[in-house]
Amino acid sequence: MPPTSFHQHVKTGLTEPIFFGYRHQPKKRLFSIEHRLITTSKSIVEYMPRGNFYRPESFISPASEYGLLRSATPDRTVWLYARIPWSTALLDGANDRKRNDAAQQLMAFFDGLANQVTVAGMRYRYMLQSEYREFHLLTGSMPVRYSPPASMRDTDLGRYQAQYYRSQKVCKQFAVIGVPLKLVGDHSNNRKPGMLQRALTWYDRMCYSVANGCPMFEEYLPDAHNIERIMLNAGLEPFTIMDEQEREQLVAMMESWWVGRANSSALPILAENAHVHFFPDNATCAHAKNLYDNGVDCTEWNIDEEYPASICFARTADFNQSSITDPNNLWIAQLMEVGRAGGANAVATSIRGKVEPAKVTADQIRRNSRTIDESIKERYEKGREAPGDMTEIKERLDYKKAIYNTPDMPPSIIDLSVATCVAGNEQMAIDALGRIPNIEFVNLTTASEQLMAFKSMQACSNVRMTPYEIHWAATCVAGGGVSSFAKAGDRDGALVGLSEANRQPVYIGTTTVQDKDRRPILAIIGDTGSGKAVHISSTIPVPPQASFPHGKMAKISDLHEGDLVYGRDGKPYPLLKLHPIHTEDLYEVTLSDGQTIKASGNHQWIVSDFKDRNKFRKPKHLKSQQRKNMLSETYDELCRMSDALPAQSTMSVNELAEFVHPVTSRWWSGESNARTIAAALRFMGVESHQEQRDRAIADTKKPFKTRQNCRRYNMQEALRALIAHYDGVAQHAKRWNDLARERADVLRKHLEDNYPKGISITDIQKMLEDRSPSRSSIASVIKTLNPISEWDAEGRIHSDRMRHDSVSVYNVREACRAIGQRMMLRYEGAFNETNSLGYCEQVVTTRDMLASGLKDSGNRAQWAIRAAMPVANPQADLPLDPWVLGAWLADGSIGTGIIASDNRNGDLQHVKSCLTSAGFSLGSINTPMVVNVKGLVSILRDMGILREKRIPEIYFSASIEQRLSLVQGLLDQDGTISSNGNIEFTQSADHLPIVRGMVRLLRSLGIVVHEPHLNKAGYTADGVRHEAQDRYRITFTTDLPVFSLQRKAALIPTTLRQTQQWLYVKDIRKISNAPHRCLTVGSPDHSFLIADYVPTHNTMAAFSLFLQWSKIDARDGKGKTPCIYINPKAGNDLEDATRSQGGTVIRLDSDVANGTFDPFNVIPNVEEAKEIAVLMMTNILGGDTKMESAMTAMLDYGVKHGARCVGRALLVAAQAVAKTIKAGNTAESIGLPSNTLEVFSTISMNLKANQGLRLIFGTDNDTKPLTISQNLTLINAGDRSLIPEGQDDSMTARIRQWTLRMVVMGAGTAVRGRDGMVGVDEAWVFMGKDKGASRTFEQWVRMGRAQRFTPVIISQKVQEFIDADLTGGISRALLLALDNPEEANGTVSPAKSAERLLGIEDPNGRILQRMGADDTLDNGQPNPNSLKRLVSASTRKTVRGAVAYFKDGSKQPIPVEIVIPPALLKEISTTATDKIAREQRKNKEQ
Repeated sequence: MPPTSFHQHVKTGLTEPIFFGYRHQPKKRLFSIEHRLITTSKSIVEYMPRGNFYRPESFISPASEYGLLRSATPDRTVWLYARIPWSTALLDGANDRKRNDAAQQLMAFFDGLANQVTVAGMRYRYMLQSEYREFHLLTGSMPVRYSPPASMRDTDLGRYQAQYYRSQKVCKQFAVIGVPLKLVGDHSNNRKPGMLQRALTWYDRMCYSVANGCPMFEEYLPDAHNIERIMLNAGLEPFTIMDEQEREQLVAMMESWWVGRANSSALPILAENAHVHFFPDNATCAHAKNLYDNGVDCTEWNIDEEYPASICFARTADFNQSSITDPNNLWIAQLMEVGRAGGANAVATSIRGKVEPAKVTADQIRRNSRTIDESIKERYEKGREAPGDMTEIKERLDYKKAIYNTPDMPPSIIDLSVATCVAGNEQMAIDALGRIPNIEFVNLTTASEQLMAFKSMQACSNVRMTPYEIHWAATCVAGGGVSSFAKAGDRDGALVGLSEANRQPVYIGTTTVQDKDRRPILAIIGDTGSGKAVHISSTIPVPPQASFPHGKMAKISDLHEGDLVYGRDGKPYPLLKLHPIHTEDLYEVTLSDGQTIKASGNHQWIVSDFKDRNKFRKPKHLKSQQRKNMLSETYDELCRMSDALPAQSTMSVNELAEFVHPVTSRWWSGESNARTIAAALRFMGVESHQEQRDRAIADTKKPFKTRQNCRRYNMQEALRALIAHYDGVAQHAKRWNDLARERADVLRKHLEDNYPKGISITDIQKMLEDRSPSRSSIASVIKTLNPISEWDAEGRIHSDRMRHDSVSVYNVREACRAIGQRMMLRYEGAFNETNSLGYCEQVVTTRDMLASGLKDSGNRAQWAIRAAMPVANPQADLPLDPWVLGAWLADGSIGTGIIASDNRNGDLQHVKSCLTSAGFSLGSINTPMVVNVKGLVSILRDMGILREKRIPEIYFSASIEQRLSLVQGLLDQDGTISSNGNIEFTQSADHLPIVRGMVRLLRSLGIVVHEPHLNKAGYTADGVRHEAQDRYRITFTTDLPVFSLQRKAALIPTTLRQTQQWLYVKDIRKISNAPHRCLTVGSPDHSFLIADYVPTHNTMAAFSLFLQWSKIDARDGKGKTPCIYINPKAGNDLEDATRSQGGTVIRLDSDVANGTFDPFNVIPNVEEAKEIAVLMMTNILGGDTKMESAMTAMLDYGVKHGARCVGRALLVAAQAVAKTIKAGNTAESIGLPSNTLEVFSTISMNLKANQGLRLIFGTDNDTKPLTISQNLTLINAGDRSLIPEGQDDSMTARIRQWTLRMVVMGAGTAVRGRDGMVGVDEAWVFMGKDKGASRTFEQWVRMGRAQRFTPVIISQKVQEFIDADLTGGISRALLLALDNPEEANGTVSPAKSAERLLGIEDPNGRILQRMGADDTLDNGQPNPNSLKRLVSASTRKTVRGAVAYFKDGSKQPIPVEIVIPPALLKEISTTATDKIAREQRKNKEQ
């Protein structure tokens, strides 16, 4: 558009519809002074084209000087803008003081503008309004592609970040506020210039004005200095004092805030009804113009980097006099916050208004109040009641009058307009703006209004659009949080992620804590891992522990993290994590022994299928490695099959099931149906998408009758109405004139047709053929006609036809690889036939089993769970011999100490023998079949079971031998065994607790026993049937010695049938939703025993940082930064990832020499090394003060005599004492204690018995300390975990703990003086309650400060660090999600403990609430308040990564979205899925 016409267009203040050079005459429009939107003439809407193309030239003239900006509009207004400095993230993590400081900055600015009005005694608004100062606040945020900081772009880390993070978007953001300047005489000095000087100045300015059409900049300088002073006093940064380059960058963003790069203001935009379209370049715009001309709806354009946006205006507000520090008042900050953080995702927000002094506002309110009072009084005097709206206005004015009677009222803002441009169509914009509290936003519905609003938002624009009359107190804008900006971290370094609110990169460097002399600890705290979901009321057997002194069948709802549960190997393991409670996707699983277990669809079970259980096991049995190779071949075959198809090929679930069946059938025989494939794809997280397909439907050739009501119209009336309409469109709308003219001509030809029943819309569409519009379009034209309705009844035959369906499909290549990986996961247990039975096992979900079918082709149980090993407990201190208790429970008399037994077959004699062996004496009694046990009554009474027969809880947690003895007592008396080994135990119905206890005992011993059944009982005497009390009966078979009575024990089978070693899955059914939760257990296979002893199955952010740190050039110029990551967990996690990135792996069980981590090798200071060595050995051996003092003296002696490790020093001392004693002297004569040899002997004996000591107890002076090269080094525990099991305080557990401590210390020594990073996962293990814990940690931290390396602790637990007095001692931290349950019995939640540890202020509990929040809302949608990763409920795609609060010294914590790119995650992930995929790639490369 030529500049002249553009300027004329802007000057009108109206939006003339511009359509590729065609100018339409603008219709008049009404600007209502009431609260109504601008309206547009109906004729414009009907005949005007749908959209307007506009090429937005900048409103800022290039002819700008002194930092002042001149408008490019005809009025040539000069503006002074200032940058609003960023404060901090005010929405999340800030306290009231921070929010108040940010608000006071703008309040000082508004106060300064208000003071420019000379109020004096004249306080009439209409007289003073010309003096009011106008302002324009503009803030913008545009996503742009991430690029590394300039300081890193040519480095290895910069290239690494550019490769892996290039798909991430960050926000380019700015905030400015400007004031149009006034022409003011030059009063720069008090001396009046001479007449000649004044004449020359006037002449210069007149010449400039004539030549340029505007005054000189110098004429604005006096007012500019005045406004500049106001801005500086408010803490703003006026353009007049900025560096020129900095100012130009800011102006470029102001000119092009809607696109991702500067100087793009000339890119055209398209305004349509209710929204506008922005384009990245001219070519894209031309493509969109093409589609637009061809009538393609904008929702179907599919143009990269083009996006729609809607401009909305604030209509009403309700702040209710809330405090300026109330987070709900931060409406501008919430507008500009990105959508994934819960904000409105606005591209820009523009606020225009005039500042009015508070005194003028108060007087105006009083005058208005007086006027309304007089009007009401006058109506009452005339006998008329005041209308409701008048009364409402009076109440509002009285309320405002009361407010403005208070002193120090803020200025007012009148003629206010608040416009915001939100990315997305109109509905998306309104939905997003609905999240903003206190303010109602309304969208503009026409293209011309959207275009005008866009112009009004531009800097230096003279277009004003005020659709609603809004007057606010200045605090409503000042407290809106325009300066809120979430930015954290260092200028460069490892990229943690992006700030949640504003998508700013957050870096952590390697030298920050050393350079700033901070306490050198970086902590990464939060939940990791996954678990197994079971119903919250399900019970779990727990061993004796502090919270359950005698063990218990505890409900999941009663468990806490750290409690011990049993693994399927029968050993106790800690409950590492209780995950949030969910309610959906719940099933009831019924097992062959009658048990029912409620579990989620994704609950994982360790099972074997029928084929694996029933293979003939002989020397030629398929070996695990062969099977692994077969699985690998299966995976490769699936890949080859899918790769043979085009890359974008798709298939539905049914098609995939048929496609992969030839390959998967060898493993999933009878399973390769659609449900199995669907379950596998769902488990692997493969996402489907909708695809439109045509489906052929064959004709049956059978006629059928239809009877339907058809709306018809008079043919002449309907056709003439349509002809008139299309003639009008052809005349007024050039875009559609040809098509409209053709439609009208066709219909004219049919005016003479005969339709006696009337014409339907379908008939009209047939007339128009391919020119036909939609039914709704025709109906909208003829809707005013009176229809004729008749019933049609006729016989019809469907012809062959195609049906257009929407089908859920998967990418074939991705799906086939996922299916192959799922097979590898299911059969992972087959790789090691280490189970005692030698059967291959799979890890399947509840949904997998249901999808694959519960029966095989022979109607036999498909899935079975191997019986658990007997749970192992230590010997218990029982109040009564277990055999005696069992015998009394089975055949004892309630309330007495009498036990009955059969006096035949030696049974009674066996009872007496067992009672005597247990230490009881027998009393005399006349009845031949009973024995009287002296002292038994008092014991039973103390146990609380004398008159209530049951098995006390302590017996269930006794040792295997004790529990077996209890079973023997019960079965010797009331058990039977058949000749084929079937065992039966019966009790009367009133003894159900004994039966239940017996079932629990047997299952705890690994015996498969069926649920008890109630049977009728009775006997026949003299031909008459006598009914007796019903009896409970349980049956089982076992090879354990469950009888001590020889005649019964002789029938126990020596071997068991295979079926007696399994629990078969009989049924799975979906049940109504109920609470259930996942558990993470520290057992080797992450399984635990649930219900009655049934086995079930169960840190990338930190490692990503270490990978990046290892690519940073060392400060001394010698290679890269040395980084050591210590993983104390067993296994090979992270090893592949480390090697793939060029790192080194050290396994403690194979790659490290004895004594490498001896205290003298890991602590440079000898005195400190001796102190730590004494603490270490005394704690491990459980020694007393005598041992401690002896070891101190021995180490002193050994070091003085040349020893350089603990073992050598002790040996030197012991040899010296032995030699001295041999010479007839005492140990004290050479300065060593008398118990030197005793201590040395104890240590030597334990060293031989505990090989774990070898790493930390050196015996050879020549053993070298740990040395590492540059780059990343992973120290893995290997096959033996360094994590103590549960609350184990054994010597083995203490050795593991001290080994980890010394490894951590040794790693610090290896990187000393090199600005390295040393991280330890599961760092809570490092700590402990012994006095060596805090001492060694303190030593490590002091070493880090002195030796220039940064310790990094990664942990799920917090309390251990608080116990070690680290509260407030961590300089930097990433705080992820943690549980925040209600506190009881003095306990403190992990989330609160973390806040205490890191010194986080959280007065309103916002951070606590977010840490404990679940990732989904009650309606199943993602919860943006949660810190956990969010997944879309419909697509299952990640919509936001996990969020961590980044605490940096004394600064407020900033929420940061952790970013680990998918490509990087696949390389470093420790999940089985990704590990298998990497293994497949490696095999192919080889």
